[in-house]
Amino acid sequence: MFEHVQIRCFVFKNLWKSPAPSKVITFLWQLILDRIQTKDNLRKRRMIHDNNFNCVLCTVCVESACHVFSIASVQLRYGMRLQGGQDCF
Repeated sequence: MFEHVQIRCFVFKNLWKSPAPSKVITFLWQLILDRIQTKDNLRKRRMIHDNNFNCVLCTVCVESACHVFSIASVQLRYGMRLQGGQDCF
């Protein structure tokens, strides 16, 4: 647990010192804190009332920040579709 806290502090300290544009830094900060507006986060905040929370790219997994920036980005890059959600998390 202590190691996890140290890693997180290290990431946040260095993130704000980065020479990247402030919009990029802010976006990464929100991504790390799981504050990106995905269907899953909007559902948790009761901002969407649709019952379909699945990713629009694979249509199988719940659209979370982790999913969008891992599995879905691979699908976009390589034009793949997941079959049966085997690699979703």
